[in-house]
Amino acid sequence: MLNNKLSGFQEYLGCIDIKDNVFVGANSTILLNATIGSDTIVAAGTLVNKSISGDALVSLLTISDSLMSL
Repeated sequence: MLNNKLSGFQEYLGCIDIKDNVFVGANSTILLNATIGSDTIVAAGTLVNKSISGDALVSLLTISDSLMSL
């Protein structure tokens, strides 16, 4: 029933599509029109502004950032 009332907002604002078996960490932000594929982990504090394919690990640090701190 709620989906029928809010269906107009999806076209105007966009939508967030989260597939099966997805873990989203605390304080993560997912922006509109993003899709998170199945079997994906989004680390805590991550900003998701694009779609993510399945079987992925997304974190705030990139590989080059983590190697520089070692």
